[in-house]
Amino acid sequence: MIAAAGFRSAPKTRHPERASVTDAERWITEEVQPHEDAVRGYLRHQFPSIDPDDVVQESYLKLLRIGVRGKVASVKA
Repeated sequence: MIAAAGFRSAPKTRHPERASVTDAERWITEEVQPHEDAVRGYLRHQFPSIDPDDVVQESYLKLLRIGVRGKVASVKA
């Protein structure tokens, strides 16, 4: 009935508010995330009482907020 009235649904996208990837997000995906397993292992070994998931998630959020792309000399460190 809606289609008959001339209404069309908008094209469906997974996350319309996230349609474009920022440079910071691309940098994190390509340069930072490859080291995630090593960071988690280090955190589990050195700080067994903390949740590595929380630390990693908070770190990603901070990186995105401050826009550090190109300002980090050694991403792995």
